[in-house]
Amino acid sequence: MAETKPVVLDPLERINRYGLECVGPAGDGIVFKAGYWKTGGEYIQKLTIRNVSTKVKKFKYKLPSTRYFSMAYPETIVLSPGMFQEIDVVFRPVEMNPYDDTIYIKMMEGAGSGGFHVPVRALISKLIV
Repeated sequence: MAETKPVVLDPLERINRYGLECVGPAGDGIVFKAGYWKTGGEYIQKLTIRNVSTKVKKFKYKLPSTRYFSMAYPETIVLSPGMFQEIDVVFRPVEMNPYDDTIYIKMMEGAGSGGFHVPVRALISKLIV
């Protein structure tokens, strides 16, 4: 059975639907850019989750599914309007390959509140002819 890739919402749709902005140093989600990492190293970027709504937001995150990305053990996070939380995302590559994963943010606002995926990627340089 083929594994389906999680759907990652557009940043504006994520803000409109859930009231949370999730950015890293390079924009939406976390991106470890080509040329800035090598195998055997450990690299850390901060994912900033900001409440851009007018209501208190309560959520948990699910760790990335691959072993190359790791984070602190997920606990429930409560953010008042305008507040933010920074979460370290650690990348430990073992091969010079592109890596693609997601962090699932589960909203804790009652039954059926849903959630969304935030992209986590590591890119490599490609020669294009």
